[in-house]
Amino acid sequence: MNLDGKKWIGLILVIFGGWLLLGSFGLISINVWQYLWPIIILGIGLGFEYAYFSGSRTSPGLLVPGGVLLVVGVNFLLNVIFGWRLMSITWPLFIIAPAFGLLQLYIFGKREKGVLIASTILCGIGGIFLAGNIVANINVSAILSVLLILVGGYLVINGYTKKSE
Repeated sequence: MNLDGKKWIGLILVIFGGWLLLGSFGLISINVWQYLWPIIILGIGLGFEYAYFSGSRTSPGLLVPGGVLLVVGVNFLLNVIFGWRLMSITWPLFIIAPAFGLLQLYIFGKREKGVLIASTILCGIGGIFLAGNIVANINVSAILSVLLILVGGYLVINGYTKKSE
């Protein structure tokens, strides 16, 4: 059986519909929407990217919404998977998202300096906030404990491998 694009989409819809139907009768436990909406955002972003890279590459402006939706979709998916408390750390990705889209526009577009400057400023601001959030949430005592264990283990192993004179 030869499956073209429409048949693949049809097959995916049949499988997804069957999955939803089983869930609606309580035969399987699913919370589809919880994981589906970030994937839809990612899919739309990938659609913009695909439209540019698979086509004639005449409209690099497609990469701006594509890049924004990719970063935002990844951020939402990470928060859905690992818990929304993560948003207190990853919120600067909303500033970095347009920077990513603009950077793609710069790379694949006419290389306008203003686009690169805007992308760099947004990425710098978002990166500073993201780094600050990551550093503020690091468990210093756990890192110090692991560091002490590694240094102590190294000294113990090094002491046994070198012969004392």
